[in-house]
Amino acid sequence: MGNKFGFLLILVLFLTGCGNKKEGLVSLPEESLSADIDTPAQEIDTFSLEGYTQQGKKQWQLEGKSADVLEDVVKLDRVVAKTYGEEGEINLKSDKGEYDKKEGRVRLEENVVVTTSEGTKLTTDALFWDAQKEQVTTDRGVVIERDNLTAQGKGAIAFPEIKQVKLNEEVRVEIAPKTTITCSGPLELDYEKNISVFYNNVEVEDGRGRIFADRMEVYFHPKEKAIEKIFAYGNVRLVQGENISYSDEAVYNAEEGKVTLKGNPRLVIYPKD
Repeated sequence: MGNKFGFLLILVLFLTGCGNKKEGLVSLPEESLSADIDTPAQEIDTFSLEGYTQQGKKQWQLEGKSADVLEDVVKLDRVVAKTYGEEGEINLKSDKGEYDKKEGRVRLEENVVVTTSEGTKLTTDALFWDAQKEQVTTDRGVVIERDNLTAQGKGAIAFPEIKQVKLNEEVRVEIAPKTTITCSGPLELDYEKNISVFYNNVEVEDGRGRIFADRMEVYFHPKEKAIEKIFAYGNVRLVQGENISYSDEAVYNAEEGKVTLKGNPRLVIYPKD
């Protein structure tokens, strides 16, 4: 009887518009998911929903406990979701969630963790998940970990299988063993192309000194994931001990440990006492 009811529920949800997709709605409200006072039309112990491509291939699935079925949304506890991409899977978990039947989108909240089969981990307080677009968005603080790189910032959008990520502001990146990069944002991370682009008030710091610029492109070794080169553009400033160099552009070669200044270079040397 329970299985029959579950099947009928899924059928009803699809018939009431769960396939419709709309743009926007990326700002998360401050109130808790439990703040709504709508009276549920139905209450069930478990909820399961699946999505398929036009070719009949399973694309995603969503499960939750203690579901309250309202007119437009389904409220869930202990949410577990999964997407099936061509090159890997994405797993999503959270304490609470909502499935919007009209938007066809899921809002996850409280202890949200997203992991991929390639080893990327994203954690945040709340996010929207659009299974059709293979996209997650949030305006909250977010931490992304992969290989030897940990990036954190406020507000993010992650594209298919979290291979491309954009952090909006207040960006800080730690790269093992001892490199730190900060910027006002945004930061664009591309794991497939092994490149990160930092914008506005960018600063790189390691044991050898600090580099400042308006924009920086950081290239990583495809296998070792260590920094290969850094290209700095706009108001470049290199600080090494008491010495400061200025230029329009600069190239940092990590293997050689050398910085090449381009465009009106100027060196200021402060003699030691």
